[in-house]
Amino acid sequence: MSWKCFVVLSFVGVLVIVRPSEAWFEQCSHNINLNAGSSMYINSPGYPGRYPSGSSCRYVITAPIDQEINVQCSIALDKGANSCGTEYFYVSTEGDTDLTDSEYFCGSGYVQRKSLFRTVTIAYTSSSTSAGGSFSCLVQSNPQPCDCGWSTTTRIVGGTEAQVNEFPLMAAIIYIPQRLPFCGATIISHRALVTAAHCFGNYNTATQLAALVGEHDMKTGAETRYTALHPVQSIRVHEYYDPSTNQNDIALVFTQTNIEWSRGVGPACLPFLYSYATFDGLDVEIAGWGTTSYGGPTSTVLMKATTTVASNSNCQSVISGLTSSQMCTYSPPQDSCQYDSGGPLIRRFQRLFIVGIISYGQGCGATAPAVNTRVTSYLDWIQNNVGETLCRKN
Repeated sequence: MSWKCFVVLSFVGVLVIVRPSEAWFEQCSHNINLNAGSSMYINSPGYPGRYPSGSSCRYVITAPIDQEINVQCSIALDKGANSCGTEYFYVSTEGDTDLTDSEYFCGSGYVQRKSLFRTVTIAYTSSSTSAGGSFSCLVQSNPQPCDCGWSTTTRIVGGTEAQVNEFPLMAAIIYIPQRLPFCGATIISHRALVTAAHCFGNYNTATQLAALVGEHDMKTGAETRYTALHPVQSIRVHEYYDPSTNQNDIALVFTQTNIEWSRGVGPACLPFLYSYATFDGLDVEIAGWGTTSYGGPTSTVLMKATTTVASNSNCQSVISGLTSSQMCTYSPPQDSCQYDSGGPLIRRFQRLFIVGIISYGQGCGATAPAVNTRVTSYLDWIQNNVGETLCRKN
């Protein structure tokens, strides 16, 4: 990227006084939809002349699912002799309409950026005392390489509160009539989540269920802007699930609407490239809104804990009927608990991988290992039932 004479390249949050408010764009705000593979120019009002002094405008550009947007802008803004003056040009690569995460620029030069997901926002603000300015942006939609397992950071029993949106892959299955989160789940595609089959013994009517994504604190909507509720379209319980033995305790939940990717919401990586790994002796993370003690109240905030995968040979001495499609975890007093069921065992490599699904245990923080469904045993089943190609990363 070559710069001509920009005098500021910084995040908006550094100088709060230049962050625009929603009111600035009441008179000029455009939502633009790009077709896959298409491009267009977005020019400032009056271009190639200057936009009117005191004017402001915002452009929110959205591409189809699994597309990204390349932005190339040439800008020429009025500025003071030794400072930015009062003219600013903004780019939010996440598409924030409030420009919370945007970069701002002034002066004259060239800006090139790529959207993080499928939406980008550009805007300008001007004061009535300025001479105005101009810009011209080429925006182009291109296929986005698949990605998975990102995180905003590189009380389950004995656990601690997770950071807000620390696990973008995490979801809760909600019983709508009672607004009750009764199981955890893991996002694996725009329309599919994986969870435990036993979750649907009492809650098996899809039209009464929803998947809650991007959540952290169930009591408030103020701590994260990524929360969304997706009605469930259908449930696919493993055809050989046996509730008496907890064998094949896995199910897929399909949503009616696409789950949008963002910093706070995204799919887990599935361990396709680790299909022969046992993960014995490795630490994994568990997360959920379950009870923090046996029979106690559920947590309103997402809790996390670290536990260790125990070998099946060691676990079989205390867990009867354990099979190769199951895996044990054991690190008392840290443990999954009631209503954590269906949530993920997460292994951090460079990304977040789901390697297990919380199935059952002897009691929260018990001295016996907890039993989980081994995801590597069901990769073909997941792929065949989801239908679409799932992302493969290491």
